[in-house]
Amino acid sequence: MQDTTLFKSFIIEVEYFRLQGLLEMLVNECFPDGTLLQSQHKKILNQFYHEISQRWKLIYKGSRDGFHADAFHSRCNNKRATVTIIQSDQNFIFRGYTSVSWISNDGCKTDPSAFLFTLRNPHNIPPTKYSIKSDKEDEAICHNSSYGPRFGKGADISVRNGGTSRHSQYTNFPTTNSDTGVVELKIQSHPHPHRQEDHSGVQYLEGVCLFYSKTDSHRTHAHTHIV
Repeated sequence: MQDTTLFKSFIIEVEYFRLQGLLEMLVNECFPDGTLLQSQHKKILNQFYHEISQRWKLIYKGSRDGFHADAFHSRCNNKRATVTIIQSDQNFIFRGYTSVSWISNDGCKTDPSAFLFTLRNPHNIPPTKYSIKSDKEDEAICHNSSYGPRFGKGADISVRNGGTSRHSQYTNFPTTNSDTGVVELKIQSHPHPHRQEDHSGVQYLEGVCLFYSKTDSHRTHAHTHIV
């Protein structure tokens, strides 16, 4: 815990004195191993999470581990909170966060802290976080052994078995999550994440398939990346 506090204090001081080169190095340390995110995106994601110094561990990457649902579930099930990051074939980057562990059993789970986000999109919308509708919190994420990560019962975002094909990934935003005036933007999100004293269970999934989990001095967290 002390190491985590010192790391956070160091980032705050580096940002205050505008030491951009050092800040970029520290931000990159928060999201190791992945290739989808630029430094500014990594910083924004931690801001969405409300913890600028959160460090993550890559637990799943589609281009490395395979795009089939069983590959996703074997590496990402029971990892508690995760961030999913997806890159489309047009190089757009989006996805979501959930504090609920992924599992293979069918069914939707409640998560008022879940959210979706866009980092790069075709509508020139700046990086944006989208909150879940209050009457849809019980459909925040849905589990199925034949699917990868699925946000919303609708589903706002869904990755099917073998997520590299054009028909294996689809979006239907805004079904479960709040829209901020953009109809065509296919992403979902949920309310502001619940701030917890112990962030050790949080993880993130990134990319066309990347999965990261956060780390601290006591525990390791995971993230997934889909590419």
